[in-house]
Amino acid sequence: MVIALPAILIWIFGVPVVIGIILYKNKPQIYQIANAAQLSKIDKNKIIELKKKYGYMFTGYKKSMFLWELVIVFIKIIFVMITVFLKAVSSETQVLVGLLILIISMILHVRFRPFTA
Repeated sequence: MVIALPAILIWIFGVPVVIGIILYKNKPQIYQIANAAQLSKIDKNKIIELKKKYGYMFTGYKKSMFLWELVIVFIKIIFVMITVFLKAVSSETQVLVGLLILIISMILHVRFRPFTA
């Protein structure tokens, strides 16, 4: 338990915080991607490097929803928590809670429409 608790805390809080910091720190460059044709060569190279390093975290989302990857990460973490912490309860409860999380996820996606057309 001494090793497990810190590991759980790192995965639950550490990874999303690091992703959030990386994305928020690079927010100006993420916003400039749409205007890449009007940028200087140095700025274009910075944006290319940013997309190579972190593009998988924000590509495909609307510019204003660049942090949506955090929502996806939290949903995945919740599913892992359901399978681990509700193991003592019946599998029916796990399925029902999982379905509830899926429905909430779908409502969030429909409400905020984070993906580009």
